[in-house]
Amino acid sequence: MNLGRQVTPLPEVGSVPEQMFAQVVRSPRFGDPLEAFQIEEIEVPSLKPGEVLVGVMAAGINYNNVWAAPGFSNRRHRRSPEGR
Repeated sequence: MNLGRQVTPLPEVGSVPEQMFAQVVRSPRFGDPLEAFQIEEIEVPSLKPGEVLVGVMAAGINYNNVWAAPGFSNRRHRRSPEGR
């Protein structure tokens, strides 16, 4: 399992990078969390008025994230079409 050891410097204050690293679960990988979660480099979402971009150097995975790995979307553990 790739533990996300990609560390890049934070961009300068006031600048928005085009790409970011994210822990992502995609429907073809539903299953064991160790295999379902993959680190991908994705586009930074467009900021809307009143939104801010926060630089995160580390993050954890919690109980709800573990339920996302097999494709469940809420507390009732219903499988969602796209795992959302």
